[in-house]
Amino acid sequence: NLWGNSPNASYGIGVQGYTQYFRSDGNFAWYIKGSHHDGELNAGGGSAAMIIRRPEGKVGIGTNSPNAKLHVPDGGILNGLAIGAEPPGSTKFSWPYETLGTINTNHNLRLHSYNAVYLHSGNKSTPSLRVERNGQVTGNFGFGFSSKEKKKAIKSLSIDEAFGLFNDLKPVKFEYKKGEGPEGSHIGFIAEDTPDALTSPDNDFIDFMDILAVLTAVVQKLQTDVEELKEKIF
Repeated sequence: NLWGNSPNASYGIGVQGYTQYFRSDGNFAWYIKGSHHDGELNAGGGSAAMIIRRPEGKVGIGTNSPNAKLHVPDGGILNGLAIGAEPPGSTKFSWPYETLGTINTNHNLRLHSYNAVYLHSGNKSTPSLRVERNGQVTGNFGFGFSSKEKKKAIKSLSIDEAFGLFNDLKPVKFEYKKGEGPEGSHIGFIAEDTPDALTSPDNDFIDFMDILAVLTAVVQKLQTDVEELKEKIF
């Protein structure tokens, strides 16, 4: 066993109870290249391969200043990642290239995949929702919880409300910016130009089920007006 003391910290390396240990009152560092330097966490012109920083025990891979329990600023490849899984939760998946995460504090959790993204539910092997590589979405989507048992403050949508929302809709033709959606020309709406009642709280997404409800109310009213006109004419 090797050990020693300095004015500020003690260090040791050895074997104890079938365990090889490394002990330090300070940091642990693994550097690539460089030369000796007496400064704390100074790679001497080399690069930091891995750092365990005192006193919190934060681990940094590729950084001298980890700001989380594990900080890998350049990312990594994980063959499976379980979030909040209790043992014996498995991470031994058969696909190595998918990633899960976020790099922008203005965004929520994002899923990235070189190919398609499949979402499974009910422990079934068949995906409930598929987002293909070209942006096409298929599967059992658009059917939110609609039972009255899950809702409150249920009221009929008035004709005035329906026509007001309908008249404020602004259909447009557009193309997605590169990487933001399927290529080619599309027809739809711009969330920022759509009534707040039909968009997400952050005014970024449109709830097309809400638009369908508005269109249903408008068409029903128009159908009633047509029937009344027919009776008057004939």
